Amino acid sequence: MFAFLFKVYDGFFNLFTYLTSFVLLALRLHFGWSFINAAQGKFAGDGPWYWPGTEANPGMVQMFGNWGIPFPELMTPFIGYVELIGGLLLMIGLFARPAALFLVCTMIGAFATAHWDAVMGLFGSVNPGLWFRSIIMEANGKVFMHALASFMVLVMGAGWISLDYFFGRACCPKDK
Repeated sequence: MFAFLFKVYDGFFNLFTYLTSFVLLALRLHFGWSFINAAQGKFAGDGPWYWPGTEANPGMVQMFGNWGIPFPELMTPFIGYVELIGGLLLMIGLFARPAALFLVCTMIGAFATAHWDAVMGLFGSVNPGLWFRSIIMEANGKVFMHALASFMVLVMGAGWISLDYFFGRACCPKDK
């Protein structure tokens, strides 16, 4: 009886193993697109779909300077390109882990500068509800969720619905 129940239990939850790559694909597409949109605000230009150039958005440069980021004129477009290229690589699943590493570092930098008050809110109160509010809800939770999604891709990889998987199998098939 228990063997049968265990077999049913195991079979049911093994189904979710097959969904992992689909979930990773949805995660990569959503957050990759979100990183691309975030990158656009770091470049100067007219309209919502200005393709990045070398000129940084002056308002964003000023904000980077106010947050204490060194060399804001250089760091603003640099972070913009990290988000743009990293977002594109996440979406197509090519070099997904290195891209995710750069994006995680960018989000840690965002916490250390622009959202430092939220981080300090973790240590300013013993109330767990305020911890949740200060990190998860800060800036609509975007920074935390972007960091978490990037970390998930860093740890789990892009899944089998990705160019990483395709090129890995085409170039370097595993011997059995």
